[in-house]
Amino acid sequence: MIKLFMKVIISIFLLSISSCISNQQFQKNQLIGSWKLDNNSAINYPLIVFNKDKSAVFSSRSDTLLRFTFKLKGSTLTLTNVDGINYNCPISKLTYDSLVFDNLLAKKNPQVYLKKGN
Repeated sequence: MIKLFMKVIISIFLLSISSCISNQQFQKNQLIGSWKLDNNSAINYPLIVFNKDKSAVFSSRSDTLLRFTFKLKGSTLTLTNVDGINYNCPISKLTYDSLVFDNLLAKKNPQVYLKKGN
């Protein structure tokens, strides 16, 4: 009986830890500012700017600028382009100086950004 009780307690503990890890809650104000991709050879999105008015500008090394509005819910950033198409971009890390996307738009591998000016 005690072994069963201990297994139940341990299971509950492990479930509560995993739910805390997977339900990270990031705040919009953590995103505000300019973010530089930590990869000097990247062509797409080497600089992203998130503004207080919920607009975002993604630049490329060519002459392309992509404009979005954004919404942050939990650990998912939703970008909406001018045609109303939504892109969900999961964030695995967001601190005052680093931002890591699990995938970002067409990029299906992790993208690491550093806050510009830090």
